[in-house]
Amino acid sequence: MSGNHKKCCNSNYKNIGEKPIFEGMKQFVRRVERDFFAQVVVGYCSSCPEHETELRIDVFCNYGLTESLHHFNRGDWGGMRDNDESITSSSFQKAFQQLKQQTPARIDVAELSLHFKDTTIIITKIYEFSIPEQLTRIISVLSEHFVHITKGMTEMPNEIFIPIFED
Repeated sequence: MSGNHKKCCNSNYKNIGEKPIFEGMKQFVRRVERDFFAQVVVGYCSSCPEHETELRIDVFCNYGLTESLHHFNRGDWGGMRDNDESITSSSFQKAFQQLKQQTPARIDVAELSLHFKDTTIIITKIYEFSIPEQLTRIISVLSEHFVHITKGMTEMPNEIFIPIFED
């Protein structure tokens, strides 16, 4: 799926809830909740092309974007550190890779939404494994351009939509 990912069943997502559909899903959710200091809700759609199960992950944070970026830059939020060594191996990416290894079906993250008190960041996939692979880089670039995004820190956007593109 290179560059042409379509939301095949956006309105057909079902929340996983108490009965995870995959072995390892509870551990994945717990790890993401711990790393992001947040509540996580995972939805899935298994009627997508090529029999892939796509996950929609909603991360509900009880703090603002500014706070999270401050902690991200300190290296203690999201299980990510913005340096050459860990850009390719964030905690989120490792947890998702572990989930993929425990799952007989093909799975991927179609959408990751980070809900803060003051804004929402929505990241959508456009190629296989793009979100887990690029998440640290996305947050890093968002942090670098925070002043511009907030119009000189005078206005917080309600929503930031980020499609992931291949180089």
